[in-house]
Amino acid sequence: MFDALIQEYGDCKAPSAIVETTSARYLEAKFIRPQKHKKLPYHQLKCTDKDRDTIHIIISNTAERNILWLAANRSDFYRMGEEITHVHPLKFLEIIFSSPYLKQCMSKIFNDFIKHPLFMRDLAANLRAKHETGELLCHAAPFAKELDLQVEEIIPLLEDQDWNGLMRHLIQ
Repeated sequence: MFDALIQEYGDCKAPSAIVETTSARYLEAKFIRPQKHKKLPYHQLKCTDKDRDTIHIIISNTAERNILWLAANRSDFYRMGEEITHVHPLKFLEIIFSSPYLKQCMSKIFNDFIKHPLFMRDLAANLRAKHETGELLCHAAPFAKELDLQVEEIIPLLEDQDWNGLMRHLIQ
């Protein structure tokens, strides 16, 4: 039975793509096709008001609080970060750099030798993942337009995956 399904759906990866469910009457095998990433237009990328508020809380507290306070509240920050994982990293950066206050906060984070690498670790991973799926460069022009930047200045940073260079450019 599984061999026939594998031949029929050859582009699926067996056996991890097979989900088996058991009942008293039968064993059913279903193939889950790998999802293709949908390249939505930039203005359709999901970011709710709640997401914006969460980003504001994360960035402002990271900038304004000391490292001991941040360490004591690590689990809350982790939970908030998990709540916004669906936000595209360029949309995340747009929210930060379209607010003068959050832009100032990012400057504080970027200039802190402890906070900077911790912040950049997760941001870089998200940017890299979108770059690998082709979901980064396609949004460079509308991202630049939203922040009143020249797209020609950020394209090389995105292509080279120079995330620190991108942040320096956005902070200035």
